Amino acid sequence: VTQAWRQPGSCFKPFVYLAGLLQGVGPSAIFLDTPLVVDMGPRRDPWTPQNYSQTFSGPVSLRVALAKSLNIPTIKLMQQTGVGPVIQVAHRLGIASPLAAVPSLALGTSEVTLLELVSAYAALANGGRVVTPHVLKAVDEGGGWKSVPTPPVQGNAGLRPETVAAIHDGLWMVVNAGGTGGNARLAGRDVSGKTGTAQNPHGKDHAWYVGFAPFDNPRIAMAVLVENAGFGGSFAAPVAGKCMERYLRRVLPPAETRPESAPPASSPSRPIAAA
Repeated sequence: VTQAWRQPGSCFKPFVYLAGLLQGVGPSAIFLDTPLVVDMGPRRDPWTPQNYSQTFSGPVSLRVALAKSLNIPTIKLMQQTGVGPVIQVAHRLGIASPLAAVPSLALGTSEVTLLELVSAYAALANGGRVVTPHVLKAVDEGGGWKSVPTPPVQGNAGLRPETVAAIHDGLWMVVNAGGTGGNARLAGRDVSGKTGTAQNPHGKDHAWYVGFAPFDNPRIAMAVLVENAGFGGSFAAPVAGKCMERYLRRVLPPAETRPESAPPASSPSRPIAAA
């Protein structure tokens, strides 16, 4: 959680979309999901990235591209924003590891720890309010439990409410509107999230799911990483869904089920549980 670095894969994509939103590229902007060749410089072979499905969808909105985790529109968006702003927004939200300024960064090829990735999502889920992760809540010094001070909120990452709402909308679609995170969906719950799949040096896939759901108690954060598994949507998302369901069942009763076409109910001002 704190020391092992892993490629986050498509779980990194929201930072690319955030960089686009901060530059005025809205979620309805259309990008072409078509074959792409990226010039990598002198004496290097060009990069020809593919979607995971090895197919292309043609013109798609960024909202749909995020929901379906399409690689090509994400890369094209980062070509438009520049890699620097993507790195900046990731660091502002809590990613502390070095991020390589290369085209494949859009697909999550720079390694991060699980803790910093879920911390960045927790900041996003809470309206851009960045918090310092902490391990200990209390310590028994022999004479009873003594509380450990909770680190203060570090401040806002500079995201406007409408920017956060747009990302929430896209991440809600990932889970609830035919995206890659459907296995994390919970009946009657307003769950949002993102899946990710990446290969380790030994060729084994790592499956990710990071997400959140609104509730009224103090905020928590968790993430699911399944080592040496298949895609995040098939392996990590079901685990995350079960964990979130058990937790939410303890802290509040199920909310009314919203129709699939409804916009996400979460807003930057609502407390969020992250999974």
